[in-house]
Amino acid sequence: MTPAVDYWYAVTAYDDGSQNWARPGKALESGRWWTWTGYSVAGVTGPSTVATGVAAAVPGKFALEQNVPNPFNPSTTIRFSVPTAEQVTLSIYAPNGQLVRTLVDGTVQAGVHELVWNGVDQTGRPAASGVYVYRLNGEQRTITKRMVLVR
Repeated sequence: MTPAVDYWYAVTAYDDGSQNWARPGKALESGRWWTWTGYSVAGVTGPSTVATGVAAAVPGKFALEQNVPNPFNPSTTIRFSVPTAEQVTLSIYAPNGQLVRTLVDGTVQAGVHELVWNGVDQTGRPAASGVYVYRLNGEQRTITKRMVLVR
């Protein structure tokens, strides 16, 4: 699996009619069905070379995940990934577009990064309850998501 890549899967079950637990010896009518069971997001860093002797996994794409928890109080975790080292900015904005806090402004290495926002602005004052926008700006791409702070 490649970190930060969405993987989709489905489960298919097949009944060949040979296992009738209610009435042994009497075959059931065969049937075939399938169901979509959802998706799994792979966004974790692979094992380090020290532990396994295998190179650490590098994310396959520039990605910004939904913050966890959301809504939050008093803090939330934001994860993002970059496939190569690059200059990024991760900032939080109020609904009116005013900058509340910048969490990252500089070059980050390739990989998955995790930051915690403690709900305070640039000056250290607690931000008010409400909806906030967080934006990851990279050299080639920008991704924006929303989060809710509940005091």
